[in-house]
Amino acid sequence: MSTFEEDRRAAFRAALNREYRRTAKPVTKTELEAREKARTTATPALHLRPGGAVQREVDAAEHAQNERRIGFLKDRLGRQKGIAQRDFRRAR
Repeated sequence: MSTFEEDRRAAFRAALNREYRRTAKPVTKTELEAREKARTTATPALHLRPGGAVQREVDAAEHAQNERRIGFLKDRLGRQKGIAQRDFRRAR
């Protein structure tokens, strides 16, 4: 593994840890499923109305925040699933 990849993984882990400390909500699979189901695809603006660019920036920021939360939920739930599987194997 290259140093660049290690740095990138470390930065990703640090961001997830910051997100974990910042959130007080519990991590649930239902929230993950609801957020994934509510994902929208980017659609081009077919009209030229005032505030169109601002609205697009707001939508992009909201989309990025949602994607960050989905990534965080997947990571946390994946870690917990791995821990549960490991503990189950050890219990035998």
